[in-house]
Amino acid sequence: MNKIVLFMLSFLLFFTACAPAPTATPAPLGSTSASVETVDAFYRKINEAQTEADVLNAFNLLTTLAMGNPKIVPLGDASKFQSKWWKVNVSYKLYDCGANVVLVEETLYPRSDSSPVTPTPPHFLRFDLVQNEEGILINNITRADAPGEGCVLVLER
Repeated sequence: MNKIVLFMLSFLLFFTACAPAPTATPAPLGSTSASVETVDAFYRKINEAQTEADVLNAFNLLTTLAMGNPKIVPLGDASKFQSKWWKVNVSYKLYDCGANVVLVEETLYPRSDSSPVTPTPPHFLRFDLVQNEEGILINNITRADAPGEGCVLVLER
């Protein structure tokens, strides 16, 4: 009996060791949350801006609370927001963390062709979003650590 149990354990250990390691599966296309879509729209509006005034299309995705946050909108002045974001293009990875929270790995590049193409080091931001009568809007943006468990990479641009 002991030999049979030993054989069965060896057999199970062998096949368990041969099994492939689990890998992260990206979310299927079209399955991103409305919060992720809002943050993606925020960055797309910045990257696709043809004029400095176009950057206000991203600004309009902020709640009035976020618009008054000096860390998001310097001095609460929309023109300073425009000036800051008009100077850059952004590459980003979006992580859906559920409950209207999206983590972003953001890298900034100069928008101007005359500027040397030296990106900023990537950094993480936490976007907190809320649902209101206008839809889902960005309520707060703060620095964050790298995504942990419960956050799934859903988009990279």
